[in-house]
Amino acid sequence: MPKPRSGELLIKVAAAPINPSDYGVWRNSKPERCPLAIGNEGSGVVVASGGGSARIVAGVGTKVGFVNLPKGQGAYSEYVTVSAMTGTFPLPADLEVELAASFFVNPVSHKGLEPRPSRPQTALLLTR
Repeated sequence: MPKPRSGELLIKVAAAPINPSDYGVWRNSKPERCPLAIGNEGSGVVVASGGGSARIVAGVGTKVGFVNLPKGQGAYSEYVTVSAMTGTFPLPADLEVELAASFFVNPVSHKGLEPRPSRPQTALLLTR
C-alpha cells in the first residue's frame, strides 16, 4: 500500500473507468513491463492523510474523485496516493462513489472497445 507524503491523500479506490488511453497502454504492453499500473482517474474514499494541506482539502472518510496520479501508480489499484490540491475533488454526499468514476470517461469509450460489426446495427444504451 502506498504511503501518503505531506500534501497527499491515500484513497481506497471504489471505481475506475476504462478510457481509450488505458486500453491503448494495456493493448500495447509487453510482458517484460508487467506488472503494469494503469488507469488515469477514478473515485474512492480517503483513508489517510499525509498531513500538510491535505487535511484542509478532504478528511478521512470523504468521498473524492481523483486524477493526476504519481508515476508508477494506476487507478486500477486498490489504493492510490494523490496530491490533495491538484488531484482530488470532493464528491456530493448523495452521489454513489462508484457512479462518480463514470464522469471522467469519454462517452464513446465503449465504442472503441467493441468489435466492429460487419453490417450496420442499431443499439440502445441505457444509463442509470
